Amino acid sequence: MEQQPTTKEFVFKEGVYGEEHKVELCSSPITHMSFTKDFATMVQLFRSITRDLDFSHPFRMVIEYNPEQMRVKRDVFAPKEVVEQYIQKVKGNVKD
Repeated sequence: MEQQPTTKEFVFKEGVYGEEHKVELCSSPITHMSFTKDFATMVQLFRSITRDLDFSHPFRMVIEYNPEQMRVKRDVFAPKEVVEQYIQKVKGNVKD
């Protein structure tokens, strides 16, 4: 007899309006394995994705993935002061 996975209810808050929705997620993870030589590349990619995130403030990240497209789009919604700091940081890296 096949054992059914157990679940746990999680409550997610949606965007700026704070609408809640409940989701049943499995309590056991899906485990992914990778080749050791590829692990460093994955870590570098993760650093690239998260390098401009300010974890001391709340943010929301939306990832648009389509396997038929060449790129993956990531939108980060952050507090105004975080966005202003990011703009200043980018301006500092741009030569006039």
